[in-house]
Amino acid sequence: MHHELGEAARRLDEEPLVLIERFHGHVGPYVVLGYRTGRLAIDRLGVNAFKMHVEVRAGTRPPKSCYVDGVQLGSGCTLGKGNIAAGDEVTMEARFTSDDGGHLHVRTRPEVLDRLGQRLDPGDMQRTSEEFISMSDDDLFIISQD
Repeated sequence: MHHELGEAARRLDEEPLVLIERFHGHVGPYVVLGYRTGRLAIDRLGVNAFKMHVEVRAGTRPPKSCYVDGVQLGSGCTLGKGNIAAGDEVTMEARFTSDDGGHLHVRTRPEVLDRLGQRLDPGDMQRTSEEFISMSDDDLFIISQD
């Protein structure tokens, strides 16, 4: 079975903060990091969500669990498809495995986590989210692939 995004869905991806808000209900740094993680997996593994599985370690309570929503949105791996699992660890990382045996481990950098550990008011949350959506992958994550 071959699955491709329709034109309307591709256009939404051009405005990721709008897409994130529609899916998650608001924009915040944790969901943005998860979204970036999921997009990274699609780009690096070169497969769509029907051909991979992800284990997410970010906790199961907000705000850290918002990362899980972001990973679902960014990667397309969802609870409904049964190709995502979320654990209680609060390490903010995801391990992707593609059907062809590829692996990608994405861990949020400690300095990024330290920044999130500071109290953010709503204005800071928006500014931090906007910054995270545009930062390089290497500035946000420690990435290993095999």
